Amino acid sequence: MTAKQTITLASRKSALAMAQAQLVASALQDAGFAARVVGALSEGDQTDKPLADIGGKALFVRALQKIVKDGEADAAVHSLKDMESSPSAGFVLAAAGFAEDARDVLLSASGAKLKELPNGARVGTCSPRRAALLAEVAPNVRVVNMRGNVETRLDKMRRGECDALILAAAGLRRLGMAELITEYLPEDVFIPAPCQGLLGIECLASNKELIATLAEFGDEESTTRAETERAFSAAMSADCHTPLGARARKNINGVSVDVCYADDNGMHRARAEGLTPQAAAENAAKEIRRKRKCQNMSG
Repeated sequence: MTAKQTITLASRKSALAMAQAQLVASALQDAGFAARVVGALSEGDQTDKPLADIGGKALFVRALQKIVKDGEADAAVHSLKDMESSPSAGFVLAAAGFAEDARDVLLSASGAKLKELPNGARVGTCSPRRAALLAEVAPNVRVVNMRGNVETRLDKMRRGECDALILAAAGLRRLGMAELITEYLPEDVFIPAPCQGLLGIECLASNKELIATLAEFGDEESTTRAETERAFSAAMSADCHTPLGARARKNINGVSVDVCYADDNGMHRARAEGLTPQAAAENAAKEIRRKRKCQNMSG
């Protein structure tokens, strides 16, 4: 590709999604490419229904894929945690990167931290993983379903529809709203969603030249995280209903990953290692299945 060629990026129209896409566009521009961002609304952006009831986060991804497939954009920028663990037919994840803080955070109307919230306090989230973690760590609070973009959820808290919210640190930091964070929740307890804080750049699998160009904007650490955490999700046959988390890191022995998975018997946690991302993910999945089996037998 020549430096004069414009690369058009597709993004959801929310403030956060556009800010994320602009990070990629700015990186492309710094590297000598012309870049622009086009926004789109998905069905998931236009309803307050639970995502699990209308097709999950894949709704966000498919809307941008359509723009790329129709030739209105060259590539799509996604929050990588919104993407399914297996590539969509005809598309490839060209790069994973632009990592931001992977932790969950608490925002509370009163300024109280999680352990300080009173009995019955309403904590807003639409994430099965976060709901399951709250049931384990703070059983005194009441989870209320809270969908919408960051600004919508903040407005709901200000109107008194909940007493606190759990959101991703990455989104708030990218929006310049870090000052609203009441508490960063410890990553070893609130294990993040797979790929939380990472961006994924997706394009048509047939566009080999663009794939090679975009690959330069990923990085090794983010790629290791993405491969490991997505492989764990796939090994657990996860979908938008599945309450699981994963956080992978490179180490001297290859890759280590901390994972969690909730079922009717509660939360199960494991740490596993492997020489490769796939091996670490498979070892983690085996350990979670072992713990679930033991729990079922003892129950």
